[in-house]
Amino acid sequence: TDSYSYTIDAESERPIKHMLALRYGLMLFTEDGITQLRGGDDVAITATSALAERQGYVSVSDLDPIAINMDVLFMTSLFSELNQMVYTEYTNSFKMQDILVLSTHLFGPENQAISNAWAPEPHKLLHFVRADGQRAELTYERNLEVYGWSRYRTKGSYQSIQVVRESNYDLTYQAVTRNINGTEVLF
Repeated sequence: TDSYSYTIDAESERPIKHMLALRYGLMLFTEDGITQLRGGDDVAITATSALAERQGYVSVSDLDPIAINMDVLFMTSLFSELNQMVYTEYTNSFKMQDILVLSTHLFGPENQAISNAWAPEPHKLLHFVRADGQRAELTYERNLEVYGWSRYRTKGSYQSIQVVRESNYDLTYQAVTRNINGTEVLF
């Protein structure tokens, strides 16, 4: 219930875009990179015990990072990479890998991701809505080394996406605008 305030060393003053609480600390995402805030070796964060360790020098988009098991996935600010951060207990740090490298045509400055949603059960799907009204989807199962991309189109434009758990399944609901008799209608 106590609050703490810390000053973190950085190359520039940039606002923190995202904070993600994980088992191994608090991840801070900025335009300049990613920092892990933790209490030290097997010590909780306190007013006097806090370590801020840089985990990467890559820019981060406004899309929320997604925690999947012990991994973190996030899009870079130019939407040219979807990085997976895999935690390594031995070094107490993250290894970063771009998993968009073979499908870079799916995202970019002209077709940026505007929303995302993770549907873990039963198919392990990460959904993205793009600014051009299309969807892209990643099947992600790192333990089996499965990474598969697909693209969806509809009559109209996808606007947003949500995942809702129903009857032991994570179901995807999407908002779509369509032109019906000259009128834009939201479905």
